[in-house]
Amino acid sequence: MDSRAIDSEKVIVVIGAGVIGLTTALRIQETRKYHVAIIAETFPSDPLTIRYTSQ
Repeated sequence: MDSRAIDSEKVIVVIGAGVIGLTTALRIQETRKYHVAIIAETFPSDPLTIRYTSQ
């Protein structure tokens, strides 16, 4: 088994779906060692609005 395979017991929760939260979640997920859950009041929806980066 690949040592980088996801262990289903390892979950990291990222709070916030702004630039920092989504970037953090992506970087953690790229390690392939953890499942990532994002908790946020709202998620960015329209990438053409100024609010896209401040959700």
